[in-house]
Formats: sequence, structure tokens, C-alpha cells
Amino acid sequence: LDLVNDQFVADYDILALQEPYLTFLNLTSSTSHWHVIYPSTHRKEGAGRSRAITLVNKKLSIDSWSTIATEHPDIAAVSIRSEDATVHVFNLYVDGEHDTALHAASRAVLNTILGGAEQPHHLVWLGDFNRHHPAWDDPTNLHLFSSENLRRAEHLITILDRHDLSMALPPGIPTLEASRTKNLTRPDNVFCTPAILERLRICTVLHDKRPTKTDHFPIQTVFDMPTAAAVRRPRKDFRRVDWAEFGRALTERVEARHFPTNINTKARFDQVLNSLMDDLQATIAEQVPETADTPYAKRWWSAELAKMRSEKERLGRIAFRHRATPAHPSHAEYRRYRNIYADNITAAKNDFWKAWIDSIDGKTIWDANRFLKRGATDGGRARIPPIRVPGEGGRERVLHTNEEKGAEFHHTFFLPPSTAIVPTGPYPKPLYDFKPITDTQVRRAIKALRAFKAPGPDAVPNEVYKHCADTLTPVLGSLFRATFTLQYYPERWKVSDTVVLQKPGKEDYTVAKAWRPIALLDCMSKILSRCVADVLVFEAEQKAMLADLQFGGRAGRTTTDSIHLVTKIVKDAWRRRHVASVVFLDIKSAFPAASPERLYHNLRMRGVPVQYVDWLRVKLSGRKTRIHFDDFSSELFDIVSGIDQGCPLSVILYAFYNSDLIDSADTKRGEHAVGSMDDVALVVTGKTFESCHDKVRRFMERDGGTQDWSAAHNSAFSLDKFGLINCKAQPKRIGLGPQLTLSDGTVVQPTDHHRFLGVLVDQALKFKQHVASAYARGSRLVSQIRRLAKARNGLTLPIVRRLYLSVVVPSMLYAADTFLTPIRKLAGHTRKHGSAGNIRRLAQIQRQALLVMTGALRTSPTDALEAHARLLPFDLLVDKICHRAAVRLCTLPKTHPLAPHVRRAGLKLVKSHRSSLHELLDAYRRWLAYRDTERIRPVRLHPRWTPRHRTHILADREAAVEDDARWALDGAYRVYTDGSDVDGGVGAAALLYAPGQEEPEVLQLYLGPSTRHTVYEAEIVATILGMELLRRALLCTQHASIGLDNTAAIRATTLRSPGAGRYLTDIFHAAVRDLKAARPRLCLTLRWVPGHSDVPGNEAADEAAKEAAHEASSATRLLPKSLRKPLPLSASRARQNFQHELDRRAGV
Repeated sequence: LDLVNDQFVADYDILALQEPYLTFLNLTSSTSHWHVIYPSTHRKEGAGRSRAITLVNKKLSIDSWSTIATEHPDIAAVSIRSEDATVHVFNLYVDGEHDTALHAASRAVLNTILGGAEQPHHLVWLGDFNRHHPAWDDPTNLHLFSSENLRRAEHLITILDRHDLSMALPPGIPTLEASRTKNLTRPDNVFCTPAILERLRICTVLHDKRPTKTDHFPIQTVFDMPTAAAVRRPRKDFRRVDWAEFGRALTERVEARHFPTNINTKARFDQVLNSLMDDLQATIAEQVPETADTPYAKRWWSAELAKMRSEKERLGRIAFRHRATPAHPSHAEYRRYRNIYADNITAAKNDFWKAWIDSIDGKTIWDANRFLKRGATDGGRARIPPIRVPGEGGRERVLHTNEEKGAEFHHTFFLPPSTAIVPTGPYPKPLYDFKPITDTQVRRAIKALRAFKAPGPDAVPNEVYKHCADTLTPVLGSLFRATFTLQYYPERWKVSDTVVLQKPGKEDYTVAKAWRPIALLDCMSKILSRCVADVLVFEAEQKAMLADLQFGGRAGRTTTDSIHLVTKIVKDAWRRRHVASVVFLDIKSAFPAASPERLYHNLRMRGVPVQYVDWLRVKLSGRKTRIHFDDFSSELFDIVSGIDQGCPLSVILYAFYNSDLIDSADTKRGEHAVGSMDDVALVVTGKTFESCHDKVRRFMERDGGTQDWSAAHNSAFSLDKFGLINCKAQPKRIGLGPQLTLSDGTVVQPTDHHRFLGVLVDQALKFKQHVASAYARGSRLVSQIRRLAKARNGLTLPIVRRLYLSVVVPSMLYAADTFLTPIRKLAGHTRKHGSAGNIRRLAQIQRQALLVMTGALRTSPTDALEAHARLLPFDLLVDKICHRAAVRLCTLPKTHPLAPHVRRAGLKLVKSHRSSLHELLDAYRRWLAYRDTERIRPVRLHPRWTPRHRTHILADREAAVEDDARWALDGAYRVYTDGSDVDGGVGAAALLYAPGQEEPEVLQLYLGPSTRHTVYEAEIVATILGMELLRRALLCTQHASIGLDNTAAIRATTLRSPGAGRYLTDIFHAAVRDLKAARPRLCLTLRWVPGHSDVPGNEAADEAAKEAAHEASSATRLLPKSLRKPLPLSASRARQNFQHELDRRAGV
């Protein structure tokens, strides 16, 4: 650590270390300034501890070097390529008692030269050879020249002569100082072949650079051999930007351009876009600092340590000058200061990480989580190894150069175009009309951008658009509207960056399929795509344009819905004494393989307006990408097929693309295709497995079936990922059941379980395998948290508790409502019913987490730990999760494919083969009923929608009180509303103060008991009552305001997102729309009035609401039609009620 943080090594290309420090995980400690090269046997089972490690500077181009395979733990070798030669550098640690490393290096030299390139080969052997000979050692060290030592040294010389290696380090220069005797010896050496020896410029020992805690001196070797340098790409630090100043500078530039609001030619479009990009780039160059490129990546390193290192080196030089005088005081001083320096490094590391751990709070907790999830690393820079590909004659070929790797990645990631014939119509009439993009849509798309994500080729990140939305939105709106009117998509938006990343958990990373692409698009084009995607998503749900059983990427649908539906279909079949077969299909390279022409056809057939389809045709044609990995950027490659995975449109477009596959299932014949993007589960039921398999074959082979869809859509199925489960209520009687044989000879073997959407589904639907998997996942995560939550100098209990609830529980209990049944007692039964065994097993993970949080003894009782950590007992935690899932199921709209199943399952608890839906709805029958719960629509308002009313919320309470009087001027109508929860009842009231009228008009409504409704609902209902009062005030045609003391209710009227109680805001919007249609000049404002601040109107509304909470409602004929029937159960109140029940059970 001392060495890699020293500035003097930053310019060296290679650091060769022997006997390096390795952690208990068998990893060294480096920085991102270096590539770490381990021996080929490193961390392999049965291999010894690695005693040679080579670090390659990141400044050296990846294309100019490669590793050399040496099957020995004490050799780390690399080949360095220049324009006219290749140098093979072998870093060796030779054991003093054995010569195996020398023989392994000799074999590796022969293999490398025989299989090498046409360039001349040069050799450099360096390292700790542990051999003593008068040819390099000080002749006065006679005790080193024993017969055995000389025999071993002569054997080394014989091997060196075999490869024509000569000594580069001049003889007599010591490289080691014995710790006890202080004797200077020469175990380390550098040997070179004659050709590379001619290029040697420096080979010497740097005695003053000796690192701490070692008795060896570093050897500096310099060759005159130019090598290719990595291209330096400066990075901007957008976390250190003064955004106010940035926005001012950008606004000045944009306003000086006087951009047009209407763009009518392609040339003008390019001019506006280029000018805007120039302004953005100029402002970034002016206002955003660059990230420092430094070799110091250790956060604990400090300027004080750098000063101490300089002093240590000064003392080292003095001590070396007096090496002939062992009693000289400089030796003791140097030794003392080196020890102090080493202790300070240890203290700096401890102090820094203690302070970092202590500083973790609610915001930085996710940094800690990211470190934990990443796992242990050596801190070195990652690199892509040589890639193996099939060659001629069945022999493998190895790709070493970056150009070859880039071409192979392009071949793997981006597939050739489809050759299938695509129909050209006739097409049905579009289901909705095309409308231009509005500035409101642009602003919402910008607001939805996530901060600190990697930018595209233009290097303008999301933060710029988010902080400068007011300046950029008008210009972007003009460009986005023009891209449709001109049917033009600029070339710069068609260029993407493709970053190559590892797929986790792969055994072999020398094949291209072990890596995955990440597409980075220009943020500006992604904002445009988000605007289009919002419209497609909204209309697809409103007009039911997608396959009914397509769950992936759709609003209001989750992966657990798919699993609920699969298990419900299977268990319904069992109750009919039928069996079921489930075939799991996986589409190979789904997004890259998609045919754009087939996509356009599917969109037209499903009613998407031709303007969107033609625009997509322009957008997806002529695409190009540049592949990035290590320090390499390829030339531009063409993309001729597929859907851009980094684009906001990709999910909804693929939902249209594979809807035909899901719709091809004949549900009347017992076929159900349940899809989630590229994962499809085909569930077929019948009296026998043979009949089920016949249905599967018919589904796959009939006209318009799976095979036809696959051929027409250029989407092959991964046969190695096919899964077949034969489901029967008593699986032990049949075993795995018969295999499935397709007409083309493909045989699918049955299994007892298969992973579907992250859940292990088994043939008995007991989910035992998944519980075991969830246990392993939870145990692994708790072990990771334990690394930071030590009793001393660890994370505090609140932080660990939050990590547990935010990371471990969601991961371990993902889809818990599908595989865990809440524990309860059934009527007429004495034993508890539910997944008691599985919950008890998983509860052990919570106990381990509690021990980590509290630092308590292992014998501490669990209930005491839970009370101390303020955690629910695990069975109640599962209950809470399952209840939330049940609440969501009861709010599903009737258009959801699971809704009829939920409705029927909630009627009664069947006696046998209960699905998870039956168990959930019966467990919470006291609190929930599908018919009696509010419906939450997945999409509510069109993306173009804007509120027809204004909102007015002042930040200061006193100012808001003074502001109230102003709203009574100029003959404005004032409405004051309030909601109240008093004495177990919930009521709402609205009072209208008309000009010249002393007494207000009042409307009141008793919503119901507080066990069914919330004050938030009452506040929204009160505004609806206020709208009814304004509707009846026929003279109110100019200005009106509604004052309420709940800012959340005011803000909710401006939101498009779904949620509990939003059906009431939709009623409010409908009332506003009707009133504005009748009185177009009316200006309506929802404003905040502080409660209990002696505002007369608000105080009167509060009293009226409290009166309404005691079942005092206005006459039914006076109420709005939408409020004349009882309101459904609030989903929020249902969750709150059950939380109170859990607290009661837990004794809180």
C-alpha cells in the first residue's frame, strides 16, 4: 500500500512484486491505477499461495500487452508489444529449496515463443530468485557460497544460458538487508536476452524507496522501447457544480440564440440542435471541473503521510551511505522512523474507515450497501482477457487485439437482420389519434430522469437537464415536435456507446457470451423517447392493445402476478382432478434479435397511429454504435436489427412485439401463455399428461403457433433453457412424469423445479426449493453486513436495521405472498395453519441479523433482541408483507387478468388445493374484501394532461394567513374545506363565501368510520363538495378559490401517478372539467390555508367537518352524484389498520 501510493511509481509501466500482501480472501491490495496480474493458478483449488504478482499501469494501452499462462503460483508473466518487438516479462519468486518455478518459467517461454507472433521475442526474467553466487553477490559474503547454494545457483545459470539470458543489474549491488544482522545480500536479480539488453538504459537499486515492512530494496529497470499509451479521457465531476451559476451561464447562451418555436426544415433542425449542443458543451467546459486523474485511489492516504514518506526516504539515503558502519546512529534513526511511518499508515486506515462508518446516515447508507453487494476485490483495474472463438477445422482461435475483441463483441451482441417476409397490411384503423408532444410532457420526462447515470456519446448527463429544465424545455419541445412533422431523426441521436460489462457468476470469461452490453444513448434522445413511451404505455392500457396475459413492463402489473396466475390455474385443475404441465420458454437474445420491420407491422395491427410507426422507422434505421471496454473504443459498427435496450421505449415496444405469441394460446382448450417480456410460461391442463403434452405440441406447431411466431419474429428459443414441470397433487406417485417430445425430435426432460421470474416453481407447488434458495440469499447478505457491523468501530444499530429491512428482507422475501402462507388458525381446527416450518426456518436469518445489529451474545433470547432493535417478530413481518400484497390484489381493476381470480378466491376458502390467492384473501378476510375495496387504475391521465386549476402554496405560515384576506377582493368566491377524524368517524365539509353574502353555504358528508377511511380522503372529498357549491353558484364566472389546510391533498391534484385515494382526485378533475366547460373564463385556484391559525373560513370548515364526522351529512339530493353512494374501503386505511394489529400482537 505504501508502494502503490508513491508518486514515483505512477509513471512506471510495470510493478513486479514478490511475496506480496494477500488478504484472507487471497486478494492483494491495489488501486484503480493498476491492472493486477495474478499467476494462472491463483485461487484455484489445490494451488498454493501466490507469491508473485505483476501490476500493469493503466496508462499502458490494453492492446499492447497480454498475460502469459504459467501453471505455477510463483510466476506472473506478461507480454509487452511494441512496433518492432515483443518482450515477455516473467516475474518469479523462486523458493530457496525448490526449482519448480524455474522449470515452469522455462516451459512457458518455449510455449510462448513457439506459438507467438512474427515479431522478434525478447525475454526479461526478474524477481526474487533466492540464489547466491559470486557472479552477483558481494564476494565478502563467503558464508553464502556453500556447496548447496552454489549448486542451486549453477542450476539457475544453466537455465539462463538455455534461454540466452544475461544479468542486467550490475554485480555487487545488494537488494536485501537482513532484519536482524543488517547484512546486505543479493537474492533479487534481473536477467535479459541480448537484444533487449541493448535497449537497457537504467537498472539500479533504489535504496531510499524501500517500502515499510519489507527487507528488500526496489529495483528500477528502464528500457528504451516505446509502447502504445492508453487514450486519456478526461472526466467531468458533476457533483461539484454550482448549478445556479451553471444555469445562469447556459440561460445567457440560449437566450442569445433566439431559437425558433417552429422548425420547418431539416437544415434548420440540425442548426438548432447543433447550436444547443454547442451551448451545452461550452457551459460544461466552463462550469464543470475535471475529475483529478491520480494514482492515489486509497481514500485514507493523506498529505501528512506523503511528508512522512519523504522524511523516511531521506533517512534511508543517509543510512545507506553509512552501510559500512553498522554502529552508525543513522541506522537506528532510520529503523525507528520506518516503524513510526508504518504505524501511521495503519492508524490512518483505521481512523478513516471508522470515521466513514460513523458518518453513514440515511443518505449514504446506499453507498455502504453498494460496497457490500459488490463483494471483495483487490481494488485493481478490470480488463477483458483474450477471447476464445471457434476457428477453422474445429480448432479454437484466441483474440488478443482490441480490434478483434471489439468485432467479436459486435458479432455477439448485435445479430444479423431477419430474412422473414413481413406482411404489408391491410391495417385496422388506429385506436387513437396522434398528437404533438407538449412542453408539459418534456418537463415530466426530464423530472423522471435519474441522477448520476452514465451519459451517452455527447457526454451531457441527466443532471444538466434536471437543473436547467426551465431553460431547455422550450427548445427541446420545438425539436421534439419537429422530429415528427419532418419525419426526421438526426444522425447524432442514432449513435450510441456500448459498454461491455461482466455477467456475474460466469465460470469462463474468455468467451464473448460471458459479457453483456450496456447501451448509452444521448440523454436528449432519451427524453424524447420517454415522451413517446409515456403515450404508448397510456394508450396501450386504456385501449387494451396488448396481450391480456402479458405482465412484463406494464403499469399496474408485477412478476408476482404472473406466479399467482400460474399457481391458481394449476390448483384449479387439480380440484377438477386434472393434471397440468408447465413449459417455460426463454427467447434467445430477445431484444437484439427483434426485427424492426415486424415490430412496425405489429404496432400497426394493434392500432398504433401511423405517425408513431413512421417515426420509429426513421429512428431505428441507420443506427451505429461504438463499443467500449478497458481503454479501447472501437470504430463505429452498424446496428441493423434489434430494439435499443437502453432506450425508454424498449420495454413497451417489446411488449407489442411478443403479444402475438401470448395471444396465440387457446384458453378455451386449457392453454394459458403467461408472459413477462422474454420469459413465457405455458400452462396446459388436461386429464392426463399425454393430453397436456399434445396441447403443448399443438400450441408450438400449429399455424400461427410458437414455431411460426419464432420464424416470423427472428426470435429463436433457447433449447438449453427449456423447462418442463409435470404438476400433480401427489408428485411422489408419478415421479417427474413423462418427457415432452416435439415433432422435430427435440426432447424436453421434466424436472422437479424451474426458476421462473426469480422464483423456483416446483411440481408440487410447495416451494421448498425456493425457501432454501431464499435462506441462502439472506444468509449471504447478513454475512456481508456483518463485515461493517462489528461490535467495535462498526455501523450503528439504526443503520444496520435499515440495511436489513431495505436490502436483506426484500431480497429474501421477494414474492413472499406466492410461496409463504400467513400463520393462523382456521375455524374448527386446533392446530395453526400456514407455512410455519418455512417461516421458522427463514426466521433464523433475522436472528442472525439481530445478533449483528445488537452485538449480543449468541444465547440471547430472540424476543429480547427484537424488542431492543424495534423489529417485528419474523412471522409478523411475513404477515405484514403478505397483507400488503393482499391489499394490492384487492385494489386491482377489473381489466387486470388476475381480478376475476381474486374475486372468486375471496368468496370462500376451498377445501382442497388452495392457491396462494385463496390463502391470502382468507387470512385477511376480517380486514379486506375485493368487492368492498377501492380500485387503483394503473394509468389515470394522459401524458399531455395538465391541471385546469392553479395551486398556491406559500412556504411561510404567517404569510399564508395574511394572504387569505387578499382572496376576498374583486368579488371572488371563496370556498373553505376541511376533513376531520373525530370519535371514530370521518367527515368532510365545504363552505362557500359568496360576495355580499354574510352566511356561507355548507355541504357536509359523513364518509364512514375511521376504520375504513382516512383524513386525506376526507380532504379530497371536501374539495369535491366545494366544486359542487361552485357549480350551484351560477354567478361565479370569473375568480374562485378553494382553501384547505392539507398541502398533500393540494399537490395530489397535480399528479398523474396512480395511488390510494386517487379515484377521488379523478372525480375532482371531472368536476373541474365540467365547470370550466360551462364557464370558460373561470379561474380556479386551490390554495393552502394554515389550520388552527384563526382564519375564520378555515375554522368554520373545521367545525363543520367535525360535525360531519358525527354522522351529520347534507341531504343526498344536495350532494354530488359521485358521493351519494358509500365510498369503498381505503387501501391506505386497510394497511394502517393491520399495522395497528401487528403492533398489538408484538406488544408495542
